[in-house]
Amino acid sequence: TSAAMTIAVRKTYVCPTCGESFTKWGLCLGHVRASASCREALGEKLRDPDALQELCRVSAGASTAEPNTNALLPPSGPGGNAAPAPVLVAAPLAPATGLEAPSTFTSVLASFSRSLPELDQSKGTVSDAVKKRFIRAVRAGYLTEADLRELRSKYEELAGYPHEVQLEAVQKFMGMGLWRLRCIASKSAWLQRCLAFCSRT
Repeated sequence: TSAAMTIAVRKTYVCPTCGESFTKWGLCLGHVRASASCREALGEKLRDPDALQELCRVSAGASTAEPNTNALLPPSGPGGNAAPAPVLVAAPLAPATGLEAPSTFTSVLASFSRSLPELDQSKGTVSDAVKKRFIRAVRAGYLTEADLRELRSKYEELAGYPHEVQLEAVQKFMGMGLWRLRCIASKSAWLQRCLAFCSRT
């Protein structure tokens, strides 16, 4: 068989913090060690290369599950093209300890949309709808109590945006789905990316 007819299959790796993808594990590991924000977000995981490699491989599986979808978020660097992102469906994983698992991803998203107060366009405060959405996400098993504390630490920054942008950013953040959210080491960093993206659109 000629070399031209040989199909090379490469496993890809994706940084679970910033979402950048690589064709080789060495390149992905080098990126994580060189990027201060990614290194800080992963913390203790850097001490176990095997576990970190598996996490990056799992993140790659999430980002390539549906190759024909549009990008979830644009790249953080200037002038880059948006990378493809998956249509995410909740995996049948057990919820965090003490939290009730949602029956389906669709039903949880539907519950998020019910009984939301009318949006206030003012700045300087965090929308009540956003606060309630995070609390419901914890009860549904999408976020842990530790995740909620981390996200609340960004409320001051969140309050700098209009309520409409806040809610749109949280919708995009939660729209990643249960399986992808559990692979993300720094959820506050992803929320910031969603805010930056929604404020420009």
